[in-house]
Amino acid sequence: KNGNDTDSCFDVVIAADCIYMPHCHSLLLDSIKLLLRKKTGVALLPFALHGNTKDEYVWSIVDLAKEKGFEVAVLEPQQLTPQGAFMESKRALVNMLQLTL
Repeated sequence: KNGNDTDSCFDVVIAADCIYMPHCHSLLLDSIKLLLRKKTGVALLPFALHGNTKDEYVWSIVDLAKEKGFEVAVLEPQQLTPQGAFMESKRALVNMLQLTL
């Protein structure tokens, strides 16, 4: 692919539940940047906080995305019903990031 060539890029990229491993943020954002149509494309990153790492490490993708040239919108989270009695409610809270170039 020729990065952001409008003939070879996507209007929408969805990366669901992919940001709970902060050590992969940079590679994920680089991939999205190559795939996303410049100016008109949108990437949606829905995710929950899994508790495998500190929440602020997961949220650090916002600043990294801005550093990499994305415009970032944090959309309104949606609370789902936890799947089990012992599941933390934050694991059922679906957060959403919207990225554009």
